[in-house]
Amino acid sequence: MAHDVSAEDLSAFLDGELPAERKAQVAEHLRACASCGRELERFKKASAAFRQHGKRALPARLLDKIRDRLRPVARRSEPMDSLVYVFALTVVVGVVLVTGVALKRFMPGLFSSIQQMISGAATSLGQGK
Repeated sequence: MAHDVSAEDLSAFLDGELPAERKAQVAEHLRACASCGRELERFKKASAAFRQHGKRALPARLLDKIRDRLRPVARRSEPMDSLVYVFALTVVVGVVLVTGVALKRFMPGLFSSIQQMISGAATSLGQGK
């Protein structure tokens, strides 16, 4: 039999992710190929070790250290008080207004072009085009 089984095939075979036809092909190949059989066993051992690793509890001191490091971050993410929020919103609105006035003053052609485009579109819609 030709050696047409990849590591991805073996992994998918182990995880039950192969379509039925490919699963049968890989199973037949495994009966004849000791090398792929050993590779599949390595995958099984690695998978079992990985599953066991997640079952161990973290040391309590490690959890305490993690919590201690996260506390300053949690404090920084508290909501802004009302005065800071109003000030920030005022600054944003001011910047938008100043930008609009500056654009209108220094780029009058832009606004007339936009107005003509809107008028043309409205006329087209009114005429059913």
